[in-house]
Amino acid sequence: MVIAFDTNAFGSIPRQRVWDGTRARLPLLTPTVQSWLGASTTHVMWDDTGRAHLVTASAGVDQGCPLSPLLFALGLAEALQEIASKLEGLHASAKLFVYLDDVVVVLPASQGEEAAKVVEEVLGRYGLVVNDKTKAWTRDPNTALPASLACRRVPQLSLLGASVSWLDRDEGELDAPLHAQSDGKDALDKARLLVRRLSALRSAGVPLTLFLYVNYVQ
Repeated sequence: MVIAFDTNAFGSIPRQRVWDGTRARLPLLTPTVQSWLGASTTHVMWDDTGRAHLVTASAGVDQGCPLSPLLFALGLAEALQEIASKLEGLHASAKLFVYLDDVVVVLPASQGEEAAKVVEEVLGRYGLVVNDKTKAWTRDPNTALPASLACRRVPQLSLLGASVSWLDRDEGELDAPLHAQSDGKDALDKARLLVRRLSALRSAGVPLTLFLYVNYVQ
């Protein structure tokens, strides 16, 4: 089965986690992180009357900032390693796939409930909360699911990381929903297109280190 978790990630990851992760994995970036996130940041919010309000943030990274995906991945890397290790303890075939704040677990349905507890417990200790958008999918729609996941069953899932609008303004071009009746060749072609786009960015000079963290997959 596949369990797709959704978190309140970007806005709530503790900045200390980001700081620790950067020092451990990409120390070259620590001066930038210290400058940007070393203290509370102030933002401006306009209400529906046009009045501006100052909002202070002491956690999370800014949505829309080009560097935020990297900082988030650095801050979450340690938690993902812990989750992957515990999932392997549940079942040897268990796999963890991550694209930014989307966390996907693949393992036998019989272990689904325990896997969900692992993900929620570890992420909780890292300051993140799994929200109600969590989804459960099985190739065979008749596969029995634990009661806690049966209500999360969906007939299809989107390919993790496939919809990346900044690679192409035609946002539907890379969308590749997967379900039991999917056209496997079509999904594979779209995944290969994504790889070609990323390869083009790499060829243009985007450092490999950034790909390892911004597109963190374990």
